[in-house]
Amino acid sequence: MSRFIINIFTSKLFRILSFILVFAVVVFFSFNKLGVQEINNADEGIYAKISIEMQQTGDYLVPRYSEQPWLEKPPLHFWLNQISFKFFDLTALAIRIIPALFLVLNCLLLYLWSRKIWNNQSGLLAIIFLIISQLFVTEHIGRTGDFDMALIFFELIALFSYWHLKTGKKWQWWALGIAIGLAGGFWIKSLMIVPIFLIIFFDWLITSRSKKLIKQLFWSFLLSLIFISPWLIGNYIFLREVFIHDFWQSQIANRIKPSFGNHLRPIWWYFWFLSWSIAPFFYLSILAIINSFKKFKKNSVPLLWFLTILFVFSLVHSKMHWHILPAVIPLLMILANFVWNLAKEKLSLKLASLGLLIVGFYPFDAINNKYFIIVTIIVLVISWILLNKKKRAIDCIVNALIFGLIAGGLIINWQGIKNNVLYPQPSPFNELIKNYNGQETAVYGDLIHNVYVIDLNPSNIFYLKANNINHEVIINEANLAQVWKEGKMIIMSKQSLLELPPQYSTSKILNQVDDLMIIKNEHKDSE
Repeated sequence: MSRFIINIFTSKLFRILSFILVFAVVVFFSFNKLGVQEINNADEGIYAKISIEMQQTGDYLVPRYSEQPWLEKPPLHFWLNQISFKFFDLTALAIRIIPALFLVLNCLLLYLWSRKIWNNQSGLLAIIFLIISQLFVTEHIGRTGDFDMALIFFELIALFSYWHLKTGKKWQWWALGIAIGLAGGFWIKSLMIVPIFLIIFFDWLITSRSKKLIKQLFWSFLLSLIFISPWLIGNYIFLREVFIHDFWQSQIANRIKPSFGNHLRPIWWYFWFLSWSIAPFFYLSILAIINSFKKFKKNSVPLLWFLTILFVFSLVHSKMHWHILPAVIPLLMILANFVWNLAKEKLSLKLASLGLLIVGFYPFDAINNKYFIIVTIIVLVISWILLNKKKRAIDCIVNALIFGLIAGGLIINWQGIKNNVLYPQPSPFNELIKNYNGQETAVYGDLIHNVYVIDLNPSNIFYLKANNINHEVIINEANLAQVWKEGKMIIMSKQSLLELPPQYSTSKILNQVDDLMIIKNEHKDSE
């Protein structure tokens, strides 16, 4: 019986079916009900609004936000959104479809590279770790309209090409792949691609020092700079002041200053984020990283990718979780390969892995999760059958426990997947705007009056625009005073209300959902 089961799990047909199943899940998780929730974070709203203005103005060279040039990032992603608009109109789905496509492509590249370095199983397991994790349901991952999945795609292209370039076969094509990856990453998120230059240089310095390879890399870097330079030169010549302020000062110089207060966090903050985002496997992943140094030459590119991104962005004073997202990909690659080969390791390493895995479960009430219990038991039994009679009993027990707990650990994050991927719900703000029929306000489908917006959160503005709700943004206090005097409805956040001058403290809150509310001049109402 055990031999029969072993033959099934090691057959070519099982490998093919496993690949199809995993990628079917990736595609489903990436696109299922992608447009149900309205735009719900500031960056999504900013990128959506810029994409809309690009469509309205017909200016595809200079991105604009509120009619002003916006040069924090090059325009490639906005161009891709124009294609999406043609198929899906001005909707949340249109803004998110491109990042979702990049997520699927990233999983494919992740699989292909892991298979090349290690084996088929490590690639599939790395993808499973990625899509069934808390990380998958956060903003800036593949289900939100942000740029990070596109950046990771081009980073994968560059480093996958470099890894092949070291073999010396068809070097011209792989050198071109490096150039395209570096240039594409720049055209998506500008200097966020710079660590990839460093990774390639560090790997050459540590593992190769080949003069032939450095010449090939020189041509790759030169070609990538040729692809990049038109945007830099053009903006510097024609939009110098805006370009220096938006691109160099706001996005680069300010973020490395200790005095820059936006998202100011301690040097260890990214470790906290990783401990949450890939829980409950974070502590096990640390052991996997340490263990990968034993075969450094083979693991050098993904290992240096993880360490360089983590080190560089930990030194920057302004820290945001999406800056560290590229480091998660190589971390999961290394973790997956470590887990898959753990059965072949020494008992001492297995016991250490089991201990760190159990520590990772500490914050979770796993024992009360019925799905965790069921999956853990099933995988534990299958593991025992596959491993039994091959090694000592203690080895079999430890291996079975590790694989069972890892399978169960994936279920720990199932609630987040269920709420955000399988059954996402629109924000109550959606219904507030659509169905609020009191006083003078906009009624969805039958626009009676303007909605005036003082909360300048671009997510809210995009939502109103995408749903054809007639609205006007209040841009200064004089404008606000006039609207207030006329007794019009104003949408704003709690924080915005607290920051208003004292004369607006008499506002009447007509309706409120979460942080947003509709207010009106109370004195005007009483008249």
